[in-house]
Amino acid sequence: GQQLALQAAGVLRTIGEYEEALKQCDDVLKHSPADEAAGCLKGELLTDLGRYQEALKVFDGLVAADAKNHRAWALRGRLAATLGLKDIVKRTSDHFFDLFNGNAERYYRGEVEDPLELAYVGLGIQDENPKDAFEVGFMLAEQLVEKRGLKEPEVFVWSGRLAQEKYSFDFAGKRFQTALRMRPKLPDALTGLAQVVLAVRHDITRAEPMLKEALEVNPRHAEAHLTLAMIHLQEDNDAEAKKHLDAALAANPAHLDALAMLAFYYHDLKLPDREAEVERRVLAVNPRHADYYCSVGELLESKRGFAEAPEYYRKAIALDPAASALEVAYRE
Repeated sequence: GQQLALQAAGVLRTIGEYEEALKQCDDVLKHSPADEAAGCLKGELLTDLGRYQEALKVFDGLVAADAKNHRAWALRGRLAATLGLKDIVKRTSDHFFDLFNGNAERYYRGEVEDPLELAYVGLGIQDENPKDAFEVGFMLAEQLVEKRGLKEPEVFVWSGRLAQEKYSFDFAGKRFQTALRMRPKLPDALTGLAQVVLAVRHDITRAEPMLKEALEVNPRHAEAHLTLAMIHLQEDNDAEAKKHLDAALAANPAHLDALAMLAFYYHDLKLPDREAEVERRVLAVNPRHADYYCSVGELLESKRGFAEAPEYYRKAIALDPAASALEVAYRE
């Protein structure tokens, strides 16, 4: 009965019925509080619904109960990255880097049951290992999903995000579409695909409905709010842009891109005192946050041309002289 209830929860999640799926998980956990699969699924559902602190508590409990629950480690790590919780992200990276070093042959032979573990091996070693090893984690994870016919869209969302970071938008778009075939209302996949459509085609009429659909499922989805804020800023619709920026920062107060966009918003309205407040907010968290200044400079450059950007690039370079690409751009 409990196994059937868990399968039902998975099906309900696939069709976007997150609250009903959560009830099924709770029923299973009422009878079997230590059921790891039900615990992980409950944490994932709470994440889908934007109930991040509750999800984090679930994953913390799972990892504390069994340090070898690699799926719980992976899911907690991704949520921590979303929330900007760097200490948990670092512990997760260390966990999977050590796991990879001790079991590399096992991964290459495909002797791992959980594709999320494989995917996070890739994510976890990105700062410690060469780029190729990072990509191998995703390649093996995708092969495992396809070989076994598993419904694990997160593997493809994470892979799509990596491709986005490398400006491989066609590859990213295909990964997000694969994820949406597995789970049609997955907020991360809807938001990622909308961002790809905006980057490649600048097609707001196609992207905006996807972002709104993501927010119907998870009203606290920071990335969807942030992307809508960017659209409204480009359309000079300041009131709507501010509404979505506030919502993004309510969901994740440490979201660097949202803070950078808020600073740009105040700069654009010629409100230097408010912009300075945002700057203090960022630097209180990390006094050497060069990326913040880079982001504000890039936003200014994209909307108003290069003239006002050097001030921010200069600050970024002062904090991080290794920002060589920006230094070259600034000098030219």
